[in-house]
Amino acid sequence: MKGKHHQTAHESALGPVSILVADDEPDDALLLQRAFEKEGINAQLNFVHDGKQVLDYLSGNPPFEDRLANPLPTLLLLDLKMPRMDGFEVLEWLRHHPVFRRLAVIVFSGSDQPVDIERACTLGAVRYLVKPPRFEDLLQMVRTVEKFLRKLAADRALCADAPHMGI
Repeated sequence: MKGKHHQTAHESALGPVSILVADDEPDDALLLQRAFEKEGINAQLNFVHDGKQVLDYLSGNPPFEDRLANPLPTLLLLDLKMPRMDGFEVLEWLRHHPVFRRLAVIVFSGSDQPVDIERACTLGAVRYLVKPPRFEDLLQMVRTVEKFLRKLAADRALCADAPHMGI
C-alpha cells in the first residue's frame, strides 16, 4: 500500500487541518481514521507506513509530489516502531531540517517504556500518547489531539497577529 492515503473531512469548529499519520499497522491506522470520523474532526488524514515514506511525503518525492492530495501537514502522528526507518530516526531528520524543525509531532506508539518516552520528547515530540487497548479510549485520545490542534491554531494566530519589529 505504498503511497496510499485516505482523507476525511467532517464538520468541526477547528477548521480544516492536514495530519500525516505514520503507522505500519493497517488496523491501527483504520481505527484511528474511524475515531476521527466518529468525533467529527475536520481533518485530512494522509497515511504512510514507514519512516522513509514520512521523509518522501514531507519532501514531496514521488508518489507524494501532488501537494493538493498530499499537503504539508499541520501535525505528524508518528509511530516509533516501523520498518525501514523508525520514528526516532524521523525525529532526528526533522530536527536537522530547518523547514520541518517546527512541525508539531505527537508520538502515537504502543510502547510505554520510559526510555522511549524520554528519547522521543528529547528529539522534539510535543506529546507522547500510548496506543490504547479500547476504541473508547482511542476516542478520548483523538479528542486530546483535537484540543492540541486548537491550541496550536490559536498560538499560530497569535504569532501572525503580533506586530513586527522591523529588525
